[in-house]
Amino acid sequence: MKNLGYKIVLDTNIIISSLWGEPPRKIIDIWQNGEIQVIISQEILAEYLEVLGRFNLSPETQEDFLLLFVESPKTIFVKPADTPLVIKEDTADNKFLACSLKGKTDYIVSGDHHLLQLSYYKMVPIITPKKFLNRLNKSSEI
Repeated sequence: MKNLGYKIVLDTNIIISSLWGEPPRKIIDIWQNGEIQVIISQEILAEYLEVLGRFNLSPETQEDFLLLFVESPKTIFVKPADTPLVIKEDTADNKFLACSLKGKTDYIVSGDHHLLQLSYYKMVPIITPKKFLNRLNKSSEI
C-alpha cells in the first residue's frame, strides 16, 4: 500500500477493537506506518485515553498508542470551534463530526450505529473499518 495521504477520524470503538483484531488492527498498523493521517481533537484524545485506561494494557502497548497520538505527521490535532448537535441519541458522538469538519477529513471510520446511520456528514463518508480498508485497497491499485 502506498502513501495515499487520506485524513480520517477514528471513532473510539475502532481504537479499542484494534486490541483484538482485524480490520481495526489493520487500520492502526496503516496509521503507524504513516500511510494515513488521523485527525484528532483534545476531547477525542481524552476519550481514547479514558477508555484505553479501562484495560490492562502492557506498558509497550500503552507507549505505542501514546506515540501515535502525539507523533506528527501521523496525527493532526485540531480545535473545533463548535460541536454540532446532529446525533441527539448519543451527543458524545458529535465530537467526531466536529473534528472531521475542522480537519477537512476524507473519512470518518466507525463501528458506532449512531454515526453509521448518518452515512455522510458534510460530504464526508462515515464508513466501517472494513469498507475503509476496501476503499484504501482499491485506491492503491490505481
